[in-house]
Amino acid sequence: MRLNFTLLTFLLFIACSQNNNEAPEKNIVSTTAREKVDTLKVDGLESFILLPDSTSSSSEQIILVYNDGISNTIGKLMGFEKTDDNWQKSFTPSTVNIGKNGFASEGKKREGDGKTPSGIFKIGSAFGYEDNLENEINFIELDNNHYWISNPESDDYNKLVEYISSDRQDEKMRRNDHLYKYGIIIRYNMDEVVKNLGSAIFIHVERREGSPTAGCVSFEEEKVVELIEWLRPEKNPIIMMGTQKEIFQGRIRWY
Repeated sequence: MRLNFTLLTFLLFIACSQNNNEAPEKNIVSTTAREKVDTLKVDGLESFILLPDSTSSSSEQIILVYNDGISNTIGKLMGFEKTDDNWQKSFTPSTVNIGKNGFASEGKKREGDGKTPSGIFKIGSAFGYEDNLENEINFIELDNNHYWISNPESDDYNKLVEYISSDRQDEKMRRNDHLYKYGIIIRYNMDEVVKNLGSAIFIHVERREGSPTAGCVSFEEEKVVELIEWLRPEKNPIIMMGTQKEIFQGRIRWY
């Protein structure tokens, strides 16, 4: 369900090419627009952030995940924090993996489609195999009874439960590999669960560099740990995900 918040819009464009042999991308943000927003420069990417007004979300931490084409499985993650009414980059930009079929267009995510949902979502608890981090957000230490229910016909669809499920669609969270050694819940389709719109969307440890996910966002373990320790619950962190094109056009919305 869409939250009743003013849309927080990011406008991004490539300021210059890191390869001198490539022509720089065209500036798609007008001078007028640029004069109205704060500007951050990160690794050749110039990010224009439109600050929310008093009726907007009270979030003071934003995770941004984007790619350069809807089917691209490699993206970029960066974090911004609001201090003294200004947004500042405070989490180093990192390369991440997204769904094996790229991003789902806004509102088009479906169970089992191998796509990462587009939109703006709340950040939930962190989780992992051992609660040994210097974290401030809630951390769920996973045991053998933790399952994420991914069967759309279940009454517990898209919920973390603490009972052993025999349904092969449901995901055992304490895995035999390292993927969920550390992770963060993205609250996609959770505040008002809709059957078949997708489940179990996380930020978690990558299988290996460049390996796409089933719909989550993944990257190297030390970066997942760093992100968990960066998040502050009192700052109401959120995540914004989508393609550069969707972000440029202001098409990413609250859910």
